[in-house]
Amino acid sequence: MYEAFYEEREFTTIDICKALKQVIPLAQLQTNQMLKLQNWASSGQIRLASSPSNIDSTIPQNYI
Repeated sequence: MYEAFYEEREFTTIDICKALKQVIPLAQLQTNQMLKLQNWASSGQIRLASSPSNIDSTIPQNYI
């Protein structure tokens, strides 16, 4: 999409596909931070911000 911008044209599907191929997921860039967050979340030392009645059913019951 940057190429299209610099060429002063509208971007196309091809430009979008090129941009998507260059994306690096944050989980890969910040692996250490992601592992710390996962460990913290599974440690049981956190409290949910919502009451159990407002929580999506996809959250395992042992976290509530």
